[in-house]
Amino acid sequence: MEQSFSYVSSPSSTRIIANIPPFKFHGWPDLSVAWRYQIPVLLKLGLRVICPDLPGFGRTAPHPTHLPSYSFKSVATATAQLAAQLGAAKIILGGHDWGCAVVYRIALWYPELVSHLFTVCVPYYPPTSVWTTLEERVKRMPSTKYMLDNASDVVEKAVDSPEKIKRFLSGIYGGKNEDGSKDRIWVATKGYDFSALNKVGPSPFLDEKEMKYYVQEYARQGMGPSCELQLHVVTGASTDSNDSELVPHLARQLHR
Repeated sequence: MEQSFSYVSSPSSTRIIANIPPFKFHGWPDLSVAWRYQIPVLLKLGLRVICPDLPGFGRTAPHPTHLPSYSFKSVATATAQLAAQLGAAKIILGGHDWGCAVVYRIALWYPELVSHLFTVCVPYYPPTSVWTTLEERVKRMPSTKYMLDNASDVVEKAVDSPEKIKRFLSGIYGGKNEDGSKDRIWVATKGYDFSALNKVGPSPFLDEKEMKYYVQEYARQGMGPSCELQLHVVTGASTDSNDSELVPHLARQLHR
């Protein structure tokens, strides 16, 4: 089963100097429009820009029962197929946050496709055949403790309406509590405090129009699918035996 992308692309009127499009992958909780400030710069350089919504985000819906649609291999293959459809023999890969993990694996699966690669905030980590649990990973990387919540249905159940999605995103994107209290919705090393949902004010990083769009796109699938992809990223989920750190019950459905 193939994975397809919804993506933001350059206008058809864009003057393309070189058909080596940057493919830019966002993090969590984000969307393809995370690159909205970088896209104009690249267009001025004559580059066609492709910014996909990753599986489980926005308008890219993975198959609800087909877990490999979340895997690195699935995303890598979809990227290579999209590049071929666009007539691009080479692409530039860019990633932010957990999108970095995605582009690293795309480059490993399809090295001949990649001209250049850049990432922001997550360093490269090589594939390993040694499986570790998420709990063990969190012990080594305390900043990922919130992913224990993402691995369950806690976020999906607590953030289950457009208004709650708005407040949740506002809290993660720097919104302060309207009552002046210091408790925060999200602390990476502790997890979530959903009691703060009703207190958080506007984000300083997303204006009203941008927030409305984010809420609209996350409301399409709910918060659950995006958490599922992030779980696969942090545990190194892949269909390759050399890139496999899978929770055992998830590995049963992954083909090589």
